[in-house]
Amino acid sequence: WIPDRFAIPFIVKVLLSISLGCLYLAPRYKVVKDEILIDWGWLLGLIIVAGMICLYYATHVFRAMMPQLNLLLRTQDSAVIDRAYFHKVRYYLSDKMFIRFGIIFAVANCGVGLALMKDNEGLLEIATNFLGYFLAGFVCGMAVCGVIGVVVTLTEYLDHEPKVDYTNPDRCGGFLFFGEALIKFAGVTLLVGVLISVYILKALWDPEDLPPPLAQAIMWVWIALPFSLSLLILLAPASRANRSLMNHRIEQEVKLGLAIDKSKDALLQAAKRAATSATKGTSSAASAALKFSRQRPTLVR
Repeated sequence: WIPDRFAIPFIVKVLLSISLGCLYLAPRYKVVKDEILIDWGWLLGLIIVAGMICLYYATHVFRAMMPQLNLLLRTQDSAVIDRAYFHKVRYYLSDKMFIRFGIIFAVANCGVGLALMKDNEGLLEIATNFLGYFLAGFVCGMAVCGVIGVVVTLTEYLDHEPKVDYTNPDRCGGFLFFGEALIKFAGVTLLVGVLISVYILKALWDPEDLPPPLAQAIMWVWIALPFSLSLLILLAPASRANRSLMNHRIEQEVKLGLAIDKSKDALLQAAKRAATSATKGTSSAASAALKFSRQRPTLVR
């Protein structure tokens, strides 16, 4: 994402996000005045702001975990790192892909708004509504791109069997940072999902041209989507990481069991050799004592 390339401070990114929300809220308030509180238009502006801030935060978390991902690889060769996951980063988390997903979801969100909105609104009200739908859809579409990119990238990374160190102080084989990052990704996705679901359930919809079951189905699909993405970004990489850790644990237990069996066999062989040596030593001592007793002169009384 463009602001990250120029190392813009996070507070500036927050202000940019607020400005993007005001791009909808200002004209909307000018058109409907206090009705913006009744039709929940203010929450649509909050979704735009919160979605953009969460996207910036998720980008920061992912950038912060990349050096740790590199350290867990068995080599620091740049070609290996690129094959492990970075080629997926360049493809799925590129500006082009973010913009593509943003436009697709912006158009889809406008379509959903068109299907569900009231038919008795004026031209300016409709225009400001579609501006909000487009901006919210664009921001959330970029978030969807981020979720897919992170899931694909981390899954590809785990396929290259990164190092597992059970002596690491985090008591998670060195993967504690991995789980913490997934929780943060899922948390921000869930937060935006809650805002979206509240807006959809509270907004003043009046789909006269749609059968009620179809309108309800569209609403619930749009509500369920962010929650599904929140589960996806948490469970897909986590289950793959858990499988890798379990496989490594089983492999180490097998190696340890073989080493223990080998040590047992060595100890048993050493014990047998010691017992044999002791038996031979005892027999030699008894033979020497008997020979000595036979060679003693007879005492004369």
